Amino acid sequence: PIPKLPNITDLVQRVNAKLYTAAETKLQEKIENGFYDDNNATPKQLKLTPEDNGYLDLGNTPWSADTIDEFIPPIDPELVNKQQITNEKTKHLGIDITPIPAQTTEVSSAEGISVFPVMPGIVIDRKDNCDPQEKDNGCGKYGNYVITKKDILEFPSEGETAYYKVIYGFLRKDGIIPMGDPIANFDATSVYLQQTKIGKLGNSGMSKGPHLHVEVIRGVANSRGRIVEHYLDPALLFPKYYS
Repeated sequence: PIPKLPNITDLVQRVNAKLYTAAETKLQEKIENGFYDDNNATPKQLKLTPEDNGYLDLGNTPWSADTIDEFIPPIDPELVNKQQITNEKTKHLGIDITPIPAQTTEVSSAEGISVFPVMPGIVIDRKDNCDPQEKDNGCGKYGNYVITKKDILEFPSEGETAYYKVIYGFLRKDGIIPMGDPIANFDATSVYLQQTKIGKLGNSGMSKGPHLHVEVIRGVANSRGRIVEHYLDPALLFPKYYS
């Protein structure tokens, strides 16, 4: 007997359903792993201990011992997308903050989207000459960036904090805070009144799209008395950015 062929309409619907499911899966993977730059922890880095430089101090709030109540969001949380829960296999060294669709035109406007300091400190390094997709001349890792530092203890004992560094990456070329400018003590109100600016959200260097990359690093004394730098957990630093 001649085998009965499937109804062509049913076949098309099944194929379309499979294609749709595959596309949805890929889209979800893209969202879950949607970092806007390549500053991820290496497999070797994930095996480090608190004794080591570059250790990821996740799930802890060591700053509470330094009388730091909170880290101020560098951009108004109402203007940016909520952070997605990322794939546990990939750990990003910081947080990528992206504008909501209603703010995308502001990125390239003259005023731009302002970036404010997350804590007091002083500018110790900066770069302000990177174009989008430029990877040479030191532009590949952070594009245009600012690094600030706040000293805590000059001679810390084991487990105590020596300093905090904050890295603000992939900024726009114009309007970056000058070298050595002190960032005065401030509260949330003064931040939103734009009394001090780090720069503007941008898309410089090897950025995959307009965003602000922020890393908060703690210099801490290990058991040998050496100051090692630990990356702090952005979900605990900036809970207002997480859904």
